[in-house]
Amino acid sequence: MVILATGAGYYLRACKTRMCARTGTLICQPNLNVADPLTGAPTIDPTTLDREPASVGDVLVSPDMHRRARVVLKREGEVSPAGYTITATPQTTMHGITSTTSNVVVVTSDSPGWRLAAAIASAYTTAYVA
Repeated sequence: MVILATGAGYYLRACKTRMCARTGTLICQPNLNVADPLTGAPTIDPTTLDREPASVGDVLVSPDMHRRARVVLKREGEVSPAGYTITATPQTTMHGITSTTSNVVVVTSDSPGWRLAAAIASAYTTAYVA
């Protein structure tokens, strides 16, 4: 019985596609804070500055972003991939210091090949910035 279970475990491990993860980094910067010439009030609400890094993940999985990333991949000569995942998380630790607010977002792509995973992460970061 133990041999059968061990053999099944090795078979499932051999059949599972290996996934490689590669990352890209985005830095979210606010627009230039120019005061309104009529009122003198700042044009950027400081309470919303921390919301942009948190929303990058939602934007990256939108249909429009998938289309834009495929255009970038095609332009760079990469095949339009299938079977990959893309995630974005705000970087909360830098140089060993933990922060609750960060404008750095790490974009991670999981794909069967490392080269394709790197191309996908790069395509999504490029498409987000463009």
